[in-house]
Amino acid sequence: MGGYYISEITASGRDVRTSAIQFRQGVNIVYGPSNTGKSMIVKIIDYLFGGDGCPANPNKTGYSDFQMKLRDGCGHEVSVARSVECDDDGNEKAASKVIVSSNSDVIPSGNYSVKSGGKKSKRIDFKNLLLRLIGIEDEVKIISSQAGKSAALSWRVFFHQFCLKEDHIFTERTIIDNPGYGSITLNLNTLAYLAYEGGLEELQVEDKKIVLAKSEAVRSYIAQRRSPLSMRIKEIRSQLDALPTEPIDEMALARELADVSEKLNAAKQEARSIFTGIVQAQSRISQLGSLEERYSQLKSQYESDMNRLDFILDGDKRLGDNAERCPFCDGEIPAEECVSYEGACKAEKVKVAAQLQDLESVLSETHHDFEAELDRLAELERQRDDLMTQIEDVLKPDYDNLSEMLEAYKTASSLQAEIKILESLDEEYGQDIYLEMQREVDAPKYDAKKLFRDDVFDDLSGRVSSAVERCGYPDFRFAGLNRTTFDVTVNGKDKQFEGKGYRGFLNSIFAFVLMKYLDECGKHAPRMLILDSPILSLKESKQEGVAEGMKSSMLSYMLDQCGNCQVIIVENEIPDDVDFSAANLIEFTKNESIGRYGFLLDQLIL
Repeated sequence: MGGYYISEITASGRDVRTSAIQFRQGVNIVYGPSNTGKSMIVKIIDYLFGGDGCPANPNKTGYSDFQMKLRDGCGHEVSVARSVECDDDGNEKAASKVIVSSNSDVIPSGNYSVKSGGKKSKRIDFKNLLLRLIGIEDEVKIISSQAGKSAALSWRVFFHQFCLKEDHIFTERTIIDNPGYGSITLNLNTLAYLAYEGGLEELQVEDKKIVLAKSEAVRSYIAQRRSPLSMRIKEIRSQLDALPTEPIDEMALARELADVSEKLNAAKQEARSIFTGIVQAQSRISQLGSLEERYSQLKSQYESDMNRLDFILDGDKRLGDNAERCPFCDGEIPAEECVSYEGACKAEKVKVAAQLQDLESVLSETHHDFEAELDRLAELERQRDDLMTQIEDVLKPDYDNLSEMLEAYKTASSLQAEIKILESLDEEYGQDIYLEMQREVDAPKYDAKKLFRDDVFDDLSGRVSSAVERCGYPDFRFAGLNRTTFDVTVNGKDKQFEGKGYRGFLNSIFAFVLMKYLDECGKHAPRMLILDSPILSLKESKQEGVAEGMKSSMLSYMLDQCGNCQVIIVENEIPDDVDFSAANLIEFTKNESIGRYGFLLDQLIL
């Protein structure tokens, strides 16, 4: 609703406790046994959005005043309050007055009427005020009949698509259609307006005098058209003089161009592969160079160790030759301190020599790999240079030349065809236009289904198919929308021929898809959906396992896809195998000692 969502529903009255329930953006699920007031919540929402059906009888329940709070993400809050009255016979009667309290400049506070003020009234009625919630402030005219007549856009025309009450959710008709609020033409054009601001044209049924007047205008129009036609023909002929006129084999030229394009793409692919090889070779050379340097450092260390051991052995020998005097300081060496390291040093030299030999072998191998990689890099760079020369000097010029030739030929062919059309039009324009005007007398009726934009219809159809599949429809092969019925069809079977439970399932999915489409792609998005018992009747299915899976899949899908929209679901039971952590769960127990009995705090049995 343009960013607004329902935050609270309240019921109050004389000598009864105020009953309130809070909602939030995302998925909200109110569940519990029958006769706990779940459907009353849906009725209250519908009533506070301008519906005629009273949610409760004050004489029987004690509750006569109902309130709804709407909020958006910018801190704006709109409160809507409406009462239910009783007539002299004690039957409930809808009140026409609605009290609105708002801190938004777009939604002014005040007392409003759900009844229209008439064509001459400048007063904003409540149904028009609600349109401001989705960014529609000015009066909008929508084609409402096949005869082309128009009617003012109203909130109640489309609200049924986003509030599927218990008696509507299983309908055999498309949920777009709402016989209580106009024809399918009005309903479809309203959807078109919400989606892309279409369906705005106001058609008039014209009499014969008007048609004849138009015919006279056509004759004048024809005379005006012939002059620019001649100018255009002269212009085209001037353009043709600069283009090749010789006939060519377009198919052969196209094949040649395709062949060159294939070669060019193959060469580019090969170039990318060579570039990748060059990068890899450069990286490998860097790695091998670093490795060779570390091996060389280690070799130096081993050679230093060998020198150190030779020095120790030489010193040990000198000590052996003159054990009584130190060969370095000539000091006297006590006999007990003369220790020989010759054996240990020789053993260590053998060990280091073996390590040095192994290292030299590895170093030689590494150097060989380094040189080989350098050769490979040089070869790759040569291949790259040759290939880039081939691409830039041969293939690309050939491709550009052939493309220019083919484009010039196509342009010439197109202009020649245009000349023929214009010459024919210059000769027959008057008769054709006149006959077309005459056919307007018997023109077909306005068909909103056919005039609904193809791209929007196809997008909706595709989204429906994806949603039905994700929601676990059994034996799914394909789905979409039927252009004739503007309703869901699955595996070639129209929804109207499905059982009650499956109709409720498909209607719920279609409504959800509509809400999400308008949110993501539309011009005006309600961003809300209220569903009364969408999965309850699936219990009637003979395939209980299938039905349970469909319930879980649909709820999981809505939880996953809801985004910044608001979905309010009323159900008796919810599946155990669904992650409801992201949902706002509200349980009615129908048990005075456990949790909340029902919606009305002082009404135990409704």
